[in-house]
Amino acid sequence: MQESEFERLAAAREATRQRYSALFDRVVAILHRHDPMGISDAENPDEYTAETGTIIPRLHLAINPEEVETIIAQEMTFWFGEAMAPPEEGFGAVAAAVWEAWQEHR
Repeated sequence: MQESEFERLAAAREATRQRYSALFDRVVAILHRHDPMGISDAENPDEYTAETGTIIPRLHLAINPEEVETIIAQEMTFWFGEAMAPPEEGFGAVAAAVWEAWQEHR
């Protein structure tokens, strides 16, 4: 990722964090708890901050948990690459939890 792209994503993530503060923290916690990419540990509970910053802005497009699952799969592929991302159906539990958080937020 180029420096300017990284800076653009960081600025967008911060704007998303400010706009959706409680939801942002909740989605980070959900991703940490489910750890779909196997990267979280007790010392880094905010490991999925970047991914959360690109998932939340897309949630308004989803009409059910299955569409959230697609969004999460696409964002994990974006951030980790196709070789590392599990198949889309591997995100069902995390998608259900994110969908629930989104519904409660709305």
